[in-house]
Amino acid sequence: MLIAIPSLVGLALAAAVSVWILFPKLGTGSTDQDRKIAIGALLDAGFVPDAQDRRTLVCLGDSVSVAGLDAAAIELAANDASSPRWRVLHLGINGCNRTGLDVIVPLVARAKPDAACVLLIPESVVEPFPLPVDSAYAYNLGGFVAAWPDGWMDSPRPGISADAMAGLRASAFSATLHFRNAPQTAVNLGLRARFRSGIRPPRFDDWVAPFELVQSISGATLEGHLRQIATETVAKASGGTELHEQDLERDLMELRRAGVYLVLVAGPIHPELRAALSPYAERVRVVCERVLNATIEKPSADAGALSSVGIFLDASNALTAEDFADALHPNASGRAKLSQLIGAGLAQVDQDTAQPSSSTRD
Repeated sequence: MLIAIPSLVGLALAAAVSVWILFPKLGTGSTDQDRKIAIGALLDAGFVPDAQDRRTLVCLGDSVSVAGLDAAAIELAANDASSPRWRVLHLGINGCNRTGLDVIVPLVARAKPDAACVLLIPESVVEPFPLPVDSAYAYNLGGFVAAWPDGWMDSPRPGISADAMAGLRASAFSATLHFRNAPQTAVNLGLRARFRSGIRPPRFDDWVAPFELVQSISGATLEGHLRQIATETVAKASGGTELHEQDLERDLMELRRAGVYLVLVAGPIHPELRAALSPYAERVRVVCERVLNATIEKPSADAGALSSVGIFLDASNALTAEDFADALHPNASGRAKLSQLIGAGLAQVDQDTAQPSSSTRD
């Protein structure tokens, strides 16, 4: 027993160093995981009007959103220079597919931005890839779990394993200790960013344009990626889309019930994938229309609240092949076009006196 005491003391000391010294300096060691934590802190603080008293729009989505949206470009297209009405914060997260929305939406709803732009792709209504355990612990540290309504995750959710759920529900100490290898992670990811061509390392707290891809693939590499996406998406839909549509609808309705104006965007699809993915793109449209047309008790709102519930913007055919970095992600030209489309749609949003409505734009 006495022999074990020094080992236990050493382990306790190592844990203390990790939690109270290394973590405050290095975070998780991963920009992606640190971004989740930072977004949670931003949402937990809530939104207050800026000096120009503009409404706040937050952009949500996965890597397609990260690559395809530029908050500054959306603002430019949405605002009248003489009377700007919108400020835009890019809160997209790599890997934040529908499973990620399940985790983060309640905190977004509690933060009550004036509007949320949710970029949805065909994969939004098929079986999602599993939530990585590291991401679960990062979402935990971001405070997202504390915002879950009673029963929000009591039933099994698609893509969330028992290990991931354990990470989501772990204590803050355990979640922090999970990232005890942050120094090694930071070195490995730093070397990857330095020696891998075609990417740039964005800041974890970049709320404007946190894209990573700076080059586009072509030729056989692109053809292989296109085949992979088509095959994987069809396979993930083999069990049907109904359950996944219901899950997505639940997330979007949580925002609606909080009084958040919805800017629902059917994300761009590479021209070579449109035939294969069109059935799922159509289901995305159907879900969005159900959400926007649903009758619910209107939440209490202040005098400046938007009078309609949201808009649906169809960007599925908005980009050409030259606007994609690969089979899924827009490149610089695609990002400019998609941001312009969303900003133009936002510019048309009714202010205070229009009747409740939803609209569709091509």
